[in-house]
Amino acid sequence: MTTAWDRIELLYENSIVDGDRRVVYKAFYFETDAKHQFGLSGECHTLLYELSEGQPDNGVEKWTWLKFMMDAGGTYAFEFKYGTPPLLERELELAKKIPPQRLIEWANGPEFDDLIP
Repeated sequence: MTTAWDRIELLYENSIVDGDRRVVYKAFYFETDAKHQFGLSGECHTLLYELSEGQPDNGVEKWTWLKFMMDAGGTYAFEFKYGTPPLLERELELAKKIPPQRLIEWANGPEFDDLIP
C-alpha cells in the first residue's frame, strides 16, 4: 500500500469449523473520513498464521480472532479475542437462510465491512 493513511485496522480470524481450519481477514485503511479495504501480502499472512499457531498448548484457551490497529504515528495495539469470530458467526447465521452461492458472493462483498468501525 502506497497511499497515505491516518490509521489501519485488521480483523483476522483463525478458527476450526467442523474439523477444518478457517482463516479469513478484513483489512482497512482510513484517510480523513474515508474507509478503504486493502489486501495483505503473503508475508503478512504467514506472520499472522505463525502468531496464531504459536499459542500455548498448556490447556489455556487459544484466541480465535484478533483486531490489530495502528495509527500513522506508529502507535499500535492488538486485541486478542475468544469464542466464535464475528465473520464466521455471520456466515453461520446466513447459511441457515441463504443459498450457498449467494452466501459466498455476499461474504466477499462490502457487507462485512461494518465489523471494523
